[in-house]
Amino acid sequence: AVVSTQSTGDRWSWQSKGTKTAEETKSSIANVRLYDGEDKTNFDKGSLAITTHRLIWSDGRQGIELPLKLITKVTSAEATFTKSAKVILTLSAREHSPRP
Repeated sequence: AVVSTQSTGDRWSWQSKGTKTAEETKSSIANVRLYDGEDKTNFDKGSLAITTHRLIWSDGRQGIELPLKLITKVTSAEATFTKSAKVILTLSAREHSPRP
C-alpha cells in the first residue's frame, strides 16, 4: 500500500511515545510506503496505524506521525500494471507565524 501527501511531506513529525488522552487505534495496515507527492521517501515497508487523533507510520526502528486535523481531503488511485494503489492525502495550508 502507498500513502502520498501532496507536496507537504514536511508536515509529518517524529512519533511521540505513548498514546494521547482518549486515543484509540481504529485500523492498521502493513507494508506501507510513504510518498511526498510523486516522490518516494525513505519510509518504506512500515505499518500505518489510524487512531482517533493521528496517522502513525512505523517500521519498528523509527516512527512518524501526522495529526488527523491536518488532513482536508482523502482520495484514492487504483493500481495499474506499473503502479501500486495509492491513498492520497491533501493537507491544510501551513500556518505561518506572524512576524514581530
